[in-house]
Amino acid sequence: MSPRVSIIIPCYNSREFIAEALGSALSQNYSNLEVIVVDDGSTDNSWDLISEYSDRRLHIFRQANKGACAARNLGLRNATGDYVKFLDADDVLAEGVISEQVAQLSVAEPGAIVFGYCLNFIGSISNTEAYPKVIREVTESFSVTLVLKNILTSCAIYPIGYLREVAGFDQAVTSRQEWALNLKLFLSGFKFQYFDSMIYYRRLHDSEFRISNRRHQSATEMKNLDTIFDSLPECNAPDYLAAWSYVYWRVGRYILLNEGKRKAKIFFDKSKNLSPYNYKKYWPKSYRLSVSVFGLYLPDRIQSTLMQFYRRMQYRKY
Repeated sequence: MSPRVSIIIPCYNSREFIAEALGSALSQNYSNLEVIVVDDGSTDNSWDLISEYSDRRLHIFRQANKGACAARNLGLRNATGDYVKFLDADDVLAEGVISEQVAQLSVAEPGAIVFGYCLNFIGSISNTEAYPKVIREVTESFSVTLVLKNILTSCAIYPIGYLREVAGFDQAVTSRQEWALNLKLFLSGFKFQYFDSMIYYRRLHDSEFRISNRRHQSATEMKNLDTIFDSLPECNAPDYLAAWSYVYWRVGRYILLNEGKRKAKIFFDKSKNLSPYNYKKYWPKSYRLSVSVFGLYLPDRIQSTLMQFYRRMQYRKY
């Protein structure tokens, strides 16, 4: 018998998008499937819309607003599948992808977490572009790759036992949840294997409810990074620490633009303390050059202005 797959969808104020996400899950051509939706205290009638569905494969739960991690963990506790696919309420699964990833499991390394890539879109899935940070190979330095990049939540299909062994998502973390989860899984000894297949469409939009659109304060950002770093199995490899150093520096650049030099310096200092001699190792060449020419602060202001203009133009089209 084919393994059972649980698709878990957390939903918070996603009435505008949830029907498309649910449709992409329930229309999969894989028979041994359940879909779990957890409404995380929505205030926009998302619950009423979800409740209208009568598909026997659909199981719905409701909780007070506790965040996406808590919603996913509630879904995980109630899942009956052998494997789990996470899907955000504003994203869309590719047609037939569950069948495809289950087939990949049969030819993958024993016990591997298989994953593919996604496409970004704005408005309609006919308007797609490649996600720019896709991981396409698993090497001996995969821990460094995972720190510097990311496997987005819906790209992988996870054995449910692995997720439960690491206690699912860390509810103390308010952003970068899937990044933290995948790092913990890999550093706990679980393997990943890439297959060159398109898994889902990732919607880009300017809603205040999308986590990536929220402007985080320096204290929250530092707490999240420290919580993730401290929760992972210890690894003192120089390249791994240099990669983490770059992450703190990269976030410091964001804080620089929003809260100024004094708050940014906290992140820059943490970066240097983690890897005193190699904290510049993973700086992009263009950034390294621009800092050497224009100093530490001007390049980010220029880049931010250009990116904000580009995003406004993209959203304005649709």
